[in-house]
Amino acid sequence: FDPVDLDSGESKTADDPSYGSGCGLFLTAGVECIHPIPPEIRQNASKMLIHACSKAGSSPLFAILMVGTRLVTIVQPANTSSQLHTSDLHLVLTFVGRQPGLLTNELWFPICLPRFNSSGFLYAYTSCLDQVTGLSIVLLSADSSTTQFESFRSAANAVRKTLG
Repeated sequence: FDPVDLDSGESKTADDPSYGSGCGLFLTAGVECIHPIPPEIRQNASKMLIHACSKAGSSPLFAILMVGTRLVTIVQPANTSSQLHTSDLHLVLTFVGRQPGLLTNELWFPICLPRFNSSGFLYAYTSCLDQVTGLSIVLLSADSSTTQFESFRSAANAVRKTLG
């Protein structure tokens, strides 16, 4: 996808500092993504999340890689009615990205995502995968059991091992 500046007719690339600014945040409802990252890298990151979760025996509703409050990639159901709404995604990114203990601890907490289900909670597992970059994983499930926590911990460790 190569966005074109409608005023000047010039195309912008991901290397352009103005790429993704302005209307980019509007189009993603304020969810800021890490860029420039080639689509192949995002796709490989998503495949890595899927593989790590299936290998660990966990089945998250959503799997997210993020840095600070910025999205790297998200894995979610293909059915659009089951996908995370951008306002709920923004809530997760902001809440998790602002946790001071995230870089040194793993967290397990209930979170209400009102556009997904306003009358219930999902349970979020978060862990920092790399303290230098702040790369973190968030795995969301409807299951609050210690078994789910342990399978998410295993999945996070598998991702950490894959990253080196």
